Amino acid sequence: MKKLLFMNAAAFCMCTLSVTFTSCGNDDEKPAPEPAPPTPQYQTVSFEGNYFTALIDNPQNNGPQLYPSDPEAPLYTWTDETTTLSSTLTGAYGDNKFWGGGIAISNYIDADIANHADPDHQLSVPKSNGSTNFAVVFCTAYLKLNEPKVIKNMDVTPTTYTLGVIKNGNAYAKALTEPDSYLEVIVKGFNKGKATATVRFDLALNGTFLEEWKTIDMSKLQAVDSVAFEMEGSDIGDWGLNSPQYFAIDNVVIEK
Repeated sequence: MKKLLFMNAAAFCMCTLSVTFTSCGNDDEKPAPEPAPPTPQYQTVSFEGNYFTALIDNPQNNGPQLYPSDPEAPLYTWTDETTTLSSTLTGAYGDNKFWGGGIAISNYIDADIANHADPDHQLSVPKSNGSTNFAVVFCTAYLKLNEPKVIKNMDVTPTTYTLGVIKNGNAYAKALTEPDSYLEVIVKGFNKGKATATVRFDLALNGTFLEEWKTIDMSKLQAVDSVAFEMEGSDIGDWGLNSPQYFAIDNVVIEK
């Protein structure tokens, strides 16, 4: 009987030691992985609302907002309060007018590219993208932000003026219907004055044309506090690019 009790006690001790040994091993487990970074959230600048609508000039060419008669008039400018995205005419010719370059708010839709491919219809696009307002970029122009943020994407399309000329030509510019002909938008990003990256997209290439609204991925630019738009093309004259330097943007998606 004593022998049996001794064996049971020994077995109990061995079991206790085994449990103790196993529990000590738990202290060597790997730490829990770091939580995944939060999913980025975005806000969209759609140029809608009374503030932006009030910035639409009438008429499209030589209107009082984009072509002020007073050379001392303030430069046309706009700012989206939510994202701080903003733009101001460049005033490149010293008269504060749109022909010096900039980005103007518009809501004009005009599909008649055969007859209305001219400056009098410079704020029109051939097709709606389902929204009311958009913005027209002309020549060298800039977008700015109060602090660096990632611009995820934006929608783009040629204006009525640009599409009509690059498809059909006019007295000043060739139709871009031949192989190797092109009209390209160049988007350059900057952060505190230093270049980040460049995004390019075509309005015309080898006789094909962008005729719809298209979403362009802008995230390659990384975090930026300013963006510069420029245009290059195959139809070059003594004064530079002959093709119209107009296109439209909408639904600019910006990281919060």
